[in-house]
Amino acid sequence: KYFILNYKPPVVNLHPYTPQDINILKVQILPVVPGIFSAYAQIVNPNPDISAWSFEYEMVFRDAQGRELKSVMGEDYLPEHESKFLILPAVPISTPPQSAELKLGQIRWTKLPPQSQIAFEVLQKNAGQTTEKHFFVEGIVKNPSSFGIEKIVVPVIVFDSSSQNILAVNSTVLTDIKPFEG
Repeated sequence: KYFILNYKPPVVNLHPYTPQDINILKVQILPVVPGIFSAYAQIVNPNPDISAWSFEYEMVFRDAQGRELKSVMGEDYLPEHESKFLILPAVPISTPPQSAELKLGQIRWTKLPPQSQIAFEVLQKNAGQTTEKHFFVEGIVKNPSSFGIEKIVVPVIVFDSSSQNILAVNSTVLTDIKPFEG
């Protein structure tokens, strides 16, 4: 009887925290070669204390009349109060697209802080043109952590000399990165 009389129900939050939507700053198409196009979108999480643990997205390519030419689905994450680029390096489309639209799907929010933020170091950065007139970017990625990493998707964004305009996007996958390797 004593327990029931002293029981206080838990406080119910009638105004739970509602995260602001992810902001889409820019969506751009870049021609690569005839029939192949790259695209990127710059997004921002305006929430100072909540991360998008994962979210689904769809990049829709359209012709001049607004008809859908191709749609590419993806999934990513976005830490609290950060900006990032979503990139699609090589999308085959027979008709040149005139516009692209980024649609965000289900977002899974979390207030949990990341377990571990790893700041990779890129050493011996180099960029240039091959004798065949192909552009290249290279570098060595150093894993400063004490544990190995199975897979890293490395986005590459090439800016012009003023660092204002994006000229090209690409990505590469690094696998089996050993501790302190670089």
